[in-house]
Amino acid sequence: AEACWLLLEGRIDAIVGDALVCKYNEQGQMFGENAFLAETDEGMVRGATLVAGEESRCLVIPGEVMKTFCRVPLLNQASELHWLGEQLSKHKLFSLLLPRSKHGLTKEFHRIKVWPGQALFQEGEAGDSCYIIASGRLRLSTEGGPTKELGPGDCVGIEQLINDDIVRSSTCTGIEMAICWYISQQALLRVG
Repeated sequence: AEACWLLLEGRIDAIVGDALVCKYNEQGQMFGENAFLAETDEGMVRGATLVAGEESRCLVIPGEVMKTFCRVPLLNQASELHWLGEQLSKHKLFSLLLPRSKHGLTKEFHRIKVWPGQALFQEGEAGDSCYIIASGRLRLSTEGGPTKELGPGDCVGIEQLINDDIVRSSTCTGIEMAICWYISQQALLRVG
C-alpha cells in the first residue's frame, strides 16, 4: 500500500534479507517514506521489510497525503547510481573491482534515510552491511571515547562487510537528516 508511518511508541526494525539495517525507536520518527524517494513510473519501490521489534503504535500517513503535503521530489536514479559508482572508486575495497563488477555492484545498493538522533547501528551489535553517505551528517561515537562526524562520500561499516565475525565498534547516529546507500555482505558476494 502507498503509505508511510510515524512512530508513536515502541520500536520498528527495517530488515533486508536476513540483515537488520535500521532501528526506528524514537517517538516521531517517520519510516517507509524512502519508497516515495525511489518511486518510478512503474510505482513505489520498497527496499526493506518493516517489522515490530517490540509492541509498537504508529500513525499511518496515506501516500496521497505524503505526496500532496510533503511534496517529496522524485530523484534521478541514474545520476545517483553514477555518483555512487564514483564513490565506490574512492574506497579501497570497492576500487579493486573491475568496472563491469562495479556497475553491477551499484545495483545491489539500497537507499535509506536516517533522521536526527536515529541510531543507524549501535556499538556491540552484529552487522553485515556498510553505508556510504549521500547527503546529511552522521556521528560515530564509542562509549567513553571520542566522536567523529561523517558527511557525503564517507563510508562506514566496511569492516562488517568483509568479516561477519566483527561486531560494530561504534554507534552511528544521525546529526541531521541523511540519505545513505547501503549494501549487505550477501549482496556483495552475489556480485563478486
